[in-house]
Amino acid sequence: MQVSDVIRDPAVQALIDKQAISEVLYTYCRGMDRADPEILASAYWPDAIEEHTEMHAGPVAEFVKWSTDMVRPMRTAHRLSNILIDLDDATHARSESYVWAYHSIPLEDGRREDIVSGVRYLDHLEKRGDEWRIIHRALVLDYFTKNAAAQDLGFFGKLEITGLKNRQDPFYRHKPRIG
Repeated sequence: MQVSDVIRDPAVQALIDKQAISEVLYTYCRGMDRADPEILASAYWPDAIEEHTEMHAGPVAEFVKWSTDMVRPMRTAHRLSNILIDLDDATHARSESYVWAYHSIPLEDGRREDIVSGVRYLDHLEKRGDEWRIIHRALVLDYFTKNAAAQDLGFFGKLEITGLKNRQDPFYRHKPRIG
């Protein structure tokens, strides 16, 4: 018997679905911030479409390659808030998420430039079997700022950066403590 075969109170099922959708949205951020195409792709159905402003609009497979290649040399942090999810029926949902997206971009002279964007993700999601994923995403750019990188401004420049865009990042060693 699959989880979907269990009959639940509709309000409880709505909470379960909304939590599963939230985790899909967070998975996208993890994949982007680790520049990990496998993790990033797992947030989408293979036939999904991504509209990432005029920078990219098209099949998600192309977006995954384009975006992970683009952010790999950067330091990034994507933070979600104000996630509102509307369940249209048992297998279709829409969400709006506010996003604070930090990008520290290496410059040719060795310094870095920090760009912080305020965006919203407008997602259509589908549930296939027991799994929710994004089928269509549109990114809305609300604002951005551009500044010299904090690491070039004194104390922060002396801290060691330990986040990496590869399998050496501490996330990949973060295993369950069982046994």
